[in-house]
Amino acid sequence: PKMSAPPGIDTLSVDMVMPGPAALNGAAEMVRYEAAAGRIAAEMIAPAPPGVPRLVPGQRITAAHVAWLVANRDAGAFMMDPVDPTEATLRVVKE
Repeated sequence: PKMSAPPGIDTLSVDMVMPGPAALNGAAEMVRYEAAAGRIAAEMIAPAPPGVPRLVPGQRITAAHVAWLVANRDAGAFMMDPVDPTEATLRVVKE
């Protein structure tokens, strides 16, 4: 079957809800991409090309981010330096 194009980056919001260093260095846990909506990112996600971060520590992950990340991962996009090299999970702030 023909793959549909990933959602556009214009669907991604930037809602910083925590200082980046606190999210990056604080207590965290790994969750599946598909379960990450509503959580706070604790790692940077930068698919390449172009290598521009789409999630940064301290940013609220939305359903649009999840759809965008899953579509790009499934299409074979290269995620630069993910915490989980299998790209199955994201590092998020522990609740």
